[in-house]
Amino acid sequence: MSILTQLDFWIVLLSGVCFGSFASALVWRVPRGISWIFPSKSDRHTDAGQETVRSRCPSCGHILSVRDLVPVLSWVFLRGKCRFCKKTISFIYPLMELLSFAAVVALYVVYGLSPLFVVTVLTVPFLVALLFIDIRYYILPNQLVLVLALLGIGYHGLLWWFDPQVNTGVLLYYGISGAVYGLISWATGFLMSLVLRKQSLGFGDVKFFAVAGLWLGLNYLPYFMIVSGVIGILWALPAVLKGKKGRFPFGPALILSFFFGILLKGVGFVPFLSGFS
Repeated sequence: MSILTQLDFWIVLLSGVCFGSFASALVWRVPRGISWIFPSKSDRHTDAGQETVRSRCPSCGHILSVRDLVPVLSWVFLRGKCRFCKKTISFIYPLMELLSFAAVVALYVVYGLSPLFVVTVLTVPFLVALLFIDIRYYILPNQLVLVLALLGIGYHGLLWWFDPQVNTGVLLYYGISGAVYGLISWATGFLMSLVLRKQSLGFGDVKFFAVAGLWLGLNYLPYFMIVSGVIGILWALPAVLKGKKGRFPFGPALILSFFFGILLKGVGFVPFLSGFS
């Protein structure tokens, strides 16, 4: 194993581990209105006479040490329970960590260690957090969607900076793409709401559509609508077959379709249309 390969391995491993933990923190904090940028008063604890900001058990409030916070391994060794109060810790947390690691590996395989990898890999904790927040709370928080939009601008800015074949018009193209994605999704949701006589697409989904357009471009619009639609149907099918009625979050389908689209862009595959990539 060469030094470069060892470096790649440790960067991917640490990125996956850190982003998984960060995603779990976002899932806990954002729906509760707790800042994930600046620690609030509820985050501060007194330890050995000094005020510190440390993670703690949500059940008993005990401050957690390093051995309680090792991604996946701590959950396995503690058998999914808090070391202090023995309350069950949801399997969702190690699942988020494993999913984040898998996403980082996939992006590394496609982009390698490059500036574009740095930008795309930063989307991982926010995508994973949005996925699990929408599954549980049926919302796609504006602050997380906004971060993805800013990263999309950074992605195209890097392409423009490093690739002489990319002109400034590409930024306008992707801006228009975002607007078109958002408008089409809003119109589709509006028409479906009239037919079904109930809200079928939340405004959070519309905003995520716009962000997807900002990242992927018009060439990917047919792909994005078809793939997200198929994933959405497959997502709701088990519940429908069981005779369950009610709301189904469409966000997970959008998020998965978006991530696969980023991978396709990385390998240079443009579905359905030619032109900008």
